[in-house]
Amino acid sequence: MVALGALPSEAKETALFIDRFDKLFNSMNSYTLKSSKPFHHALTLKSTHQTFLLDSLSSLKTIHGNSKIKKNNLPCIESWQASISAALHLVQDLHNNHNIKFLLTSRLNQNCIENLFSVIRGKVRYRDNFDIGQFISALL
Repeated sequence: MVALGALPSEAKETALFIDRFDKLFNSMNSYTLKSSKPFHHALTLKSTHQTFLLDSLSSLKTIHGNSKIKKNNLPCIESWQASISAALHLVQDLHNNHNIKFLLTSRLNQNCIENLFSVIRGKVRYRDNFDIGQFISALL
């Protein structure tokens, strides 16, 4: 929109930031092997994700909060860095050690574990404090 003159030139950095995060969200939420939308397909060792994600890691390291009290690394930015690093390492490990050629990142979420703990809490009658024996019984 900046290039078309629909937005002022001052909006360029914001537009680039939004574009990067759109691509990051697509990269970290891939659900199909091939997609017409760039970065919304599976991660592979040869996909365009590799260069983009490595570049994004470098860019994210330059983003800091504005606090005079302490060094302020934003937790969400640190989480993005951890997620990107993990995805890059995982796709490499899956390829090199398990002969898995691609990674659908939308499958990497904590819904399954949250559902498991919901079932366990239900079996221990929603008590907050239960012992290991009750936990194991709830699993069986």
